[in-house]
Amino acid sequence: MQSVTPKIKVHFVVVFSLLLSLLGCESTVTNVEIPEVESKLVITSFISPEEDSITAELYESRPIFDPNSTANERQPISNATVTLSNGIESVNLVYDRTLERYQISAAEFKIEGGRTYSITASTPDGRKVKATCSVPSGLVAVPSLKMDSSFNSRDQFMRYRLKFSWLDLPEKGNLYRVAAARYGLDEDSGGLIRYVQSIAIEDGLPYLDDETNNGNPFSRIVVEDRTRGERPVTIEFLILHTDSHYYRYHFGLFNYTSGNPFAEPTLVYTNVENGLGCFGAYRLTKARKEFR
Repeated sequence: MQSVTPKIKVHFVVVFSLLLSLLGCESTVTNVEIPEVESKLVITSFISPEEDSITAELYESRPIFDPNSTANERQPISNATVTLSNGIESVNLVYDRTLERYQISAAEFKIEGGRTYSITASTPDGRKVKATCSVPSGLVAVPSLKMDSSFNSRDQFMRYRLKFSWLDLPEKGNLYRVAAARYGLDEDSGGLIRYVQSIAIEDGLPYLDDETNNGNPFSRIVVEDRTRGERPVTIEFLILHTDSHYYRYHFGLFNYTSGNPFAEPTLVYTNVENGLGCFGAYRLTKARKEFR
């Protein structure tokens, strides 16, 4: 019988030599020049005739290569001049240090459907950003509600399915966002503290357009589970008829944070000159269902 030892030795020498050559290719890269990227002003503001306040947030962006920034850090700017204008009149928003945003009551400056508005923010160091948007003219009628229920005998709760339906507005190119929330009194506080809790939309995305559904009804379903003896709650369903700036910005954030592992990386939309963020508008319609 012939020995196979020499072949094994040859193979071992070859493999070992290859490993040494690979290790020899490794080297520590030093003196890499990291590009300098200046931070930008970021302003976000969304106006509506149906809201009771006008707000805007202003802060510094976080450059990717900034060693002093953290993923969860935001740097609000409190000493800027933030001005809202309709082309004829203008008003300065006032900074609220508790909420870390600029705001005024809607009674101080009227927001109207069909009008165009601009917002500017300037800082003491000479930086200035500006954005413009037009408020949609159409307001969705209060949606109809159909509700059915089923009893879960194992876990002893009643499940309610609330279907909210509304008719697409007459003009083409309408954009919508829907949301739902639960209002009630917190049990741990003895029913003294009011809480708000968002509810997921069960049957489809919360962003809709009428490209393939022009002039036809839309609907979305939310679910509420109730056990015997629970405190009263109110379910509120919101329909926002938005401009393109609001829609593209929020839909982009939704795709970015939805957790879809197959989603393609996208840049967050902005319509701000010399900065980042978004200035948009919407009309707001609400519908409520109380459970007692």
